[in-house]
Amino acid sequence: MRREIKILMLTNMLCLMGYALMTPLYPLVAANYNISESVLGLIFSLYSQANVISIPTLPFIFSKINKSILLKLSISLDAACCLIFGLIGHIDNKDLFIIISASARFIQGITNAITSTITYSMAVYFSDKGSIKKNIGLMELSASTGLAIGPIIGSFLFHFFGFETPFIVLALLKIILVVIIVKKLIVVESQCKKSNFCRSIFNYRIFISFIAVVITLATVNFYYPVLGTYLNRKFHLSAELCGVFFVVQTFSYFLSINLIEKVHELFGTKMTMGLGQFFNFLFVLMLPPIRIFPSSVIMSVIGLTGLGMAEALSTIPSVEDFMNTLRDDLKIEETTANDLSSAIYNFGVNLGDSIGPVIGGYLTENNGFDRACFFISVINILWFFVFTLSSLKIIKKQISKKDEEEKNASKRRTRLNGFGVSTTKVELTGYQSDFEVGLKRQMIIGKEKKGKEIRGTYEMNGTNLYQRMMTAEY
Repeated sequence: MRREIKILMLTNMLCLMGYALMTPLYPLVAANYNISESVLGLIFSLYSQANVISIPTLPFIFSKINKSILLKLSISLDAACCLIFGLIGHIDNKDLFIIISASARFIQGITNAITSTITYSMAVYFSDKGSIKKNIGLMELSASTGLAIGPIIGSFLFHFFGFETPFIVLALLKIILVVIIVKKLIVVESQCKKSNFCRSIFNYRIFISFIAVVITLATVNFYYPVLGTYLNRKFHLSAELCGVFFVVQTFSYFLSINLIEKVHELFGTKMTMGLGQFFNFLFVLMLPPIRIFPSSVIMSVIGLTGLGMAEALSTIPSVEDFMNTLRDDLKIEETTANDLSSAIYNFGVNLGDSIGPVIGGYLTENNGFDRACFFISVINILWFFVFTLSSLKIIKKQISKKDEEEKNASKRRTRLNGFGVSTTKVELTGYQSDFEVGLKRQMIIGKEKKGKEIRGTYEMNGTNLYQRMMTAEY
């Protein structure tokens, strides 16, 4: 594994640890101010809201401001927010406590949007051709690790050293991280000064993959606020044992990373993501086992394991799909395509993270956990059919386009050879170039078998013949 990927994983993990650290500890100090649950929930939700609001603007910002500066600044601001939360218990005024908490949480969300978008983009840049999906999976794993160990380490430090210690330690770690980035990481800047997030995300091929990411993340997050209560009531499990269940999905996701490449080789990008959508439908039904499955803790574990695998199948291939579409279909420069694909992916992830728990809580409160899972599974199977049909349409169009290009290339070769000159010989003989409408137009100068000179023009885009053989004259 490259050094740069390790640094990016560490960055992603520490970033998400700050998010997760709040969950068990902040309510403890907030209770001293008699803050209502609704206000507390609003403060927590500001993180995801800041992500969703800020991510669409990032590709434009990256084209104007140095990404290296933004990355270091965002991590430094995140460290400052950690210090604020560590010392916030010393504030006496309740209203001031709420305002500072909400502001720091919102800023944390913005810094996470900047950091995650840059790190994912850099992970793609530092990947070899066959390792993009693996490195994106490792980035997701580092994020999941931060979410998992944040509360554990935070609770340990809180128990022995008090409330301030976990936040101060994390702030110091992030400052050290900035130093490591300055010394060891080269941040590649965008070469293109124009990038349109909205135009990119509403490209048909990108949009269906984006919706697949949103639905998948909503599916694997909808049970977060309610699963522990369900397991406690249904199977009388302790709170500690219920917490272990949330690690099952992360562990399954980790094991599935190496599986993605093999499945992708067999089915391709779209069909691999479609398989993940179908698994979402199937394994959600096992969380509260329906009548065709026996009701047991084991079935719930199988359901969580399957959802971890479904998440990997549905989301990991999407980044490369976004990047290829931006680069090949929309003709966007590579580093800018990396930034946009990372932004689109993180936007989908955060949007799914935001709406999943809200939908899950609402459905469970009004219909019960069993019916909530059934509704979520129905949404997934309906989307599976839509996604599959759309993907088949895209694949068919790509095959037709490829066949047409090969047919046209064959015609051009035939016309060239009609003058008694091989294509290779003509290209090696010489040419004159000019540029028109972003395409490379070349004048070929060759020799016919009888010694007569011929001239012809063709247009190129990159290394591929783009238009017809124009004329040939003696």
